Order: sequence, then structure tokens, then C-alpha cells
Amino acid sequence: MSQFCDYSELDPVLDSWASRNGIQWIRRDRDWDVRSLWWSLPPPESVQLWLDVPANGQVGIHVCHNTTRGGQEHTEVSAAFTDIEAVLDERYETAQQFAQKLRKDLAPNQ
Repeated sequence: MSQFCDYSELDPVLDSWASRNGIQWIRRDRDWDVRSLWWSLPPPESVQLWLDVPANGQVGIHVCHNTTRGGQEHTEVSAAFTDIEAVLDERYETAQQFAQKLRKDLAPNQ
């Protein structure tokens, strides 16, 4: 069963933002419409940024990272459509910092 979620109001802004940052949104996950980014790290380490389905001119933007020790850090902010690019810039930087820290923690001691 497929789940349709309407991101059509945001897609032009999301696509422009992604193009500027040289990335592409994941748009389908297990037959669900999504807007998500993943950072590739050795399993089970992961970092993900995703957007909730927009409602009433607002969208929730999440950043989460999981560690091998079972830890998880999850943050969520709500952004107005008019502020989405600035908030995405900040949330993307947060996700990048999580990924860099996890990579550093996983690197063999030198």
C-alpha cells in the first residue's frame, strides 16, 4: 500500500535548495512519499534529516543520529514556509556536524 503525502507546495523551494547544495532529496521510502537526506556511515551509525508533511504553512524539520552504543540524538524545529531555506541551511549544518563527529569517533586511532 502506497502512502501519498503532499509536499507539492514545498518542492520548488526544496529542489532549489538541494540544487544549490549539490544534493538530491530522497522522495520515496518503502512506498511512502518522504523528503529525507541520509549520511552514509558504517552501520548502525546513521544521520538523517527529514521533513514532516507540511500543514498550515509550517513544516517540521528533524535531524537524528544513531550510534553503535544505542544512543540517539533527535532534534526538531518548526519552520514557516517563508523561512524554510534558512532553517534548512542551519539543520543541514547540524546534520553535517553529527556525521563528521561520528566519522571521527569511528576512525582508527592514529
